[in-house]
Amino acid sequence: MDTRLTSQEMQQLVPLLGSLARVAASSPTLDEATIEVLLLGADVEPSTRAVSELMRWAKLLRSLQQKPELRVAVVEALKQRGLPEASVLLAVGEISSAASPPTPGAAAAATAAPAARLTCSVASLDLGTLPAGQSAVAEFVVSGGPGSIVAQSDQVQVTPQQFGAQETRIRVEAKPLAAGLLWSSIKLVSAAETVEIPLVAQWSSAGGGGSRPAIPADALVVAGDGSGTHLTLGEALAAAKEGATIQLRRGTHTLQRGLVLQRAVTLVGDGMDNTEIVAEQGTELLRFEAQGLLAAYDLGFRLEGSLTGDPVNVMSVHAGQVQIERCRFSGAAHSDKSSGTGLWLGSGVEGRVSGCIAEGNGFGIVVRAEQEVLLEGNTCRGNNQAGLACRGKATGLVCQNTCYENGTYGILLDGQAQPALEANVCQRNNLSGIAYLEGAGGVARQNTCYENGTYGIVLNGQAQPALEGNVCQRNKQAGIAYLEGAGGVARQNTSSENEQQGIYVGGQAQPVLEGNTCQGNKQSGISYLDGAGGAARQNLCCENELQGIYAGGQTGPALEANTCERNKGSGIYYCDSSGGSAGQNTCSENRKDGISVSGQAQPLLEANICRQNKEAGIGYYGSASGTARRNSCSGNQLQGVYVGGQAEPVLEANTCQGNKAAGIFHSGSSGGTARQNTCSGNELQGMCVSEQAQPTLEANTCQGNKQSGLSFYGSAGGAARQNLCCENGLYGIYLGDQAQPLLEANSCQRNKDSGIAYFGHAGGTARQNVCSMNEQQGICVGEQAQPTLEANTCRRNSQKGIAFGGSSGGTARRNTCCENLKDGISVAGQARPLLEANVCQQNREAGIAYYGDAGGTARRNTCSGNQMQGVYVGNQAQPILEGNTCQQNGQDGIGYRATAGGVARGNQLINNGEDGLYVPSTAHPVLEGNICRGNRGRDTHIQR
Repeated sequence: MDTRLTSQEMQQLVPLLGSLARVAASSPTLDEATIEVLLLGADVEPSTRAVSELMRWAKLLRSLQQKPELRVAVVEALKQRGLPEASVLLAVGEISSAASPPTPGAAAAATAAPAARLTCSVASLDLGTLPAGQSAVAEFVVSGGPGSIVAQSDQVQVTPQQFGAQETRIRVEAKPLAAGLLWSSIKLVSAAETVEIPLVAQWSSAGGGGSRPAIPADALVVAGDGSGTHLTLGEALAAAKEGATIQLRRGTHTLQRGLVLQRAVTLVGDGMDNTEIVAEQGTELLRFEAQGLLAAYDLGFRLEGSLTGDPVNVMSVHAGQVQIERCRFSGAAHSDKSSGTGLWLGSGVEGRVSGCIAEGNGFGIVVRAEQEVLLEGNTCRGNNQAGLACRGKATGLVCQNTCYENGTYGILLDGQAQPALEANVCQRNNLSGIAYLEGAGGVARQNTCYENGTYGIVLNGQAQPALEGNVCQRNKQAGIAYLEGAGGVARQNTSSENEQQGIYVGGQAQPVLEGNTCQGNKQSGISYLDGAGGAARQNLCCENELQGIYAGGQTGPALEANTCERNKGSGIYYCDSSGGSAGQNTCSENRKDGISVSGQAQPLLEANICRQNKEAGIGYYGSASGTARRNSCSGNQLQGVYVGGQAEPVLEANTCQGNKAAGIFHSGSSGGTARQNTCSGNELQGMCVSEQAQPTLEANTCQGNKQSGLSFYGSAGGAARQNLCCENGLYGIYLGDQAQPLLEANSCQRNKDSGIAYFGHAGGTARQNVCSMNEQQGICVGEQAQPTLEANTCRRNSQKGIAFGGSSGGTARRNTCCENLKDGISVAGQARPLLEANVCQQNREAGIAYYGDAGGTARRNTCSGNQMQGVYVGNQAQPILEGNTCQQNGQDGIGYRATAGGVARGNQLINNGEDGLYVPSTAHPVLEGNICRGNRGRDTHIQR
């Protein structure tokens, strides 16, 4: 049974690795009870799976305590559990430092001093140009630990791998290469920061690629001065037997025409710069057609003069085996009529080419070999077309070659070629460093492609290679580009500082992008355009000038568990008609939104974490739609989720917490549905609807926000139903300006001000809402608001159940206002509402109360069991009271005070604690047909 946690569960547990290491370093016991305490402290439910996973981490850390020599194995084991390398190294460093005896006074110093910044004596390491096969060594000094050092290449060894607060001298050794360039870096990692130190070293191919072969006694010797066995190479070849060795002395050996070899020979010179074979006529200098071995060492081969025809090759091998080392091939120039090649290996060839140089040709080296051919440590430079080309059905291994400043590609693969490309360097080629065309495939591993004219690596046609651990840096367009119908897998590549994208996916390409790092690119980290798709998972896209991941056109990629952070645009950006899905991604500290959706895009966004972005966690713009569910949007500088323009997304079960503005904000003419979201602890509203927005807000929880749970502004409308708005700093639901939404069956409780509040010219309908235990009114209607309040329940609020003030109006019917600490319904100022068929009972003051210059009509209301009047009319109020029932109230059924007036007709005033109807001498109401009986004072008490 698979016991591994999901990526979201792992994200919750990763911060506990450091705590676990500190506990393990200082405590002799580390049991399940300790694990559960750590989980509870991190607000993680201590499930069986979580406890089991942390116990596994603890066991690995304990093994390191007991056997420090297991450090490397423990690091790898923790990384295999899905933990980030930096977190692992810090935890292992904690255990290692605890195992070392402290120096006197170190503990006191660590307690007293704050964490120091990393300082390093070098900003970069350039190890220079070295002879082939020689190691490169450098040293530097670092301080500001404790910390660890991580080499980004297996070719680099660093000792020691940890450093402390004081200065530590670090030794760096680059393992030798036969030829080529090593472009890598080392990382200094402390608890406070990470510093990356670029590292470069180059090995010269001269003298490399193996030792000079022994010259047999019967070798044929060619020397122009007559000191050899033959004067010319042609003579020696004519005399040579199968397998003969021909030694060419220093100098230039000129052929009148190219040669065709039909027997195996070995050609040995005194160095490619000292011994050169030149042909002035023909289309090939040397053509090998035998089944045996062609060996060539330490020679230069050059075509010279105006050569015509096709093909034009310096050397072509059509059969047999080759062993070619430390040779130069030049002069097979490219023209409109021909495409010259320095070294051409046909389909039936096998063997090895190493330490050679191909320059000034159309193509440097072309391989069509379907057998095992090894190309190692060669340099292909300044060729008009590609430096090195694998064509047809070529296979074999191409490793540690350097291809630079070629007219098109550093390395070209087309046809059905399937070679393995390893540790090659492709630099400053006019087009791309490596190009896969047509149906090419194979694997490209740990190659370095930088400063090329377009792409570091380009894949076109139906190419399907695996790209692993390559570095594509400072290319003029993208680091890696997938075009047309290309696919395959790209994993753990680093694509940084490119002029456009880190990885570009266009056409109908469908690659799988996994575990890549796209950093510091001038546009986006990863871009999808046209009709591209495929999957991108667990990639790191950070510090790019635009977006971390961009999806445009009609693309539909699956984006999963990527980290997009500190980009200058959004973490993930959808536009045009793009779609697809984004799940379990982390988008943090981006300068715009965590995830932006614009145009007609309609992606599915699920279980993403969008935090601490400079604008919104998730933003919808234009006519965007789609669904966002179970996302966490927290600590963003603006909204958790923003919906603007004409966007109409479905927002479902998202958590929007601690954002600087609203949790969810609708503006413009947006709509859509927001249901079952939790918006809590935001600096402004939980949810806000403004301008002409018309969303449906359903079953959301808006709790503990600094202002209102839910707010409507502008001409906003739509519907809000079955939402819970509680414990907010102002109102449960606020409506201002000309807002006209439908509020239905919402629960507004324990808010610092009112449960629902209408101001400005707001209106609309509020029905079947429950407003209870708010610190002011259950429902407040002020200024010029004109809502319809219907069948709401306002219970146990600290002030009034429903309060009208200002010049407000509207209608309140069939509401229940009970057990409020003041009036059930109050009307003050110049308010003129219609109060109809409401039930106001057991309130601490009046059931219905009119103050100031209030008026309007109250008909068929029931006011019972209130501690003061059933209906109170004071100040200069002038209401019409008609057909109301006021019974069993603590004081009067209807009580007028001051200079109040208006009309009271057909009311029933029964069994009240004082008078049924009380009118002082200063008041002047019109009284008609009221029924007063069973009151403890007078049924009618009129002082006129």
